[in-house]
Amino acid sequence: MRKSEKKIMFGLLFLALMAAMLFQVPVKAAKKKLKVNKVYTTSTRVKGTTKAKYKIKIKIGKKTYKGKANKKGKFSVKIKKQKKNKKIYVKVYKKNGKYYTKKKVTVVKKKAAKPSSSNSSNSNNEKKQGYYIGDKKYTGKVPGYEDSIDVDDFFNWKVSKLTLLNIKYYNADGSYNWEKSYSNCINEYGQGEKGYTDYYLTEDTNNVWEFMTAHHGVTLYYNRGTESAMNTIKTPTPTDYEGKITSGQTAKLNPSYRSKNTGRASISFKMVGYKNGKPVMAYSSAFALGAGTIVAPK
Repeated sequence: MRKSEKKIMFGLLFLALMAAMLFQVPVKAAKKKLKVNKVYTTSTRVKGTTKAKYKIKIKIGKKTYKGKANKKGKFSVKIKKQKKNKKIYVKVYKKNGKYYTKKKVTVVKKKAAKPSSSNSSNSNNEKKQGYYIGDKKYTGKVPGYEDSIDVDDFFNWKVSKLTLLNIKYYNADGSYNWEKSYSNCINEYGQGEKGYTDYYLTEDTNNVWEFMTAHHGVTLYYNRGTESAMNTIKTPTPTDYEGKITSGQTAKLNPSYRSKNTGRASISFKMVGYKNGKPVMAYSSAFALGAGTIVAPK
């Protein structure tokens, strides 16, 4: 082959190579799967979807909450109610613990429903203000914050189905005010609450421990159980209790037993709040946590 022919051949190959580089289709990286639902100032859970069985870690300020997606990829992680514009960082990890992806969401205030064209005063779309039971305005007497409650009557209340009397308070803008709301509910398993429980007590969890903080001058006394049945737990008093939480103090409660059905670490307890020497609130519950160490109450 002559030199001139070789030059022409190399020139054509070079042009073909350059054309291939210029017109090649870029390969897009696979989009990571993570969707986080809107988080409102009234939300107590962060919900969303990702890969099945992947681990979820939620960071809000200095607090971290953990969870896990189910077999369909859905997750729901319990959090404390947050203020408007608070930043929430959601990180997802693979089953082997390696980082997968992340997303940042901002807490928003839920807009009040637009007034209905209906003239009915009980319309679900009408902005609420004041005390309500369900969608009906409550005009009866509202118990005081420091009114004494009958603890024995509450914990021994035997019912066949959920008995509920929640007097909810709504602010002028229609938002729900949990601290001004009065609860008196208990189910057939003895789990429930009575009094202004959200005024005197706040809860938080990282799915390993349960954190409880006492407020507004109340002292909380509690006893834990070794099973979910409330009737096996002794009602706490100021002279007979396992744990005590004074106003402003935060207690870290660990699981008290392992569930026979699920094998998960769980906690059950009865709690009574006293102020000025008299009981003003009662609370009982049983739920699962993710801790591996089980320490039963003495």
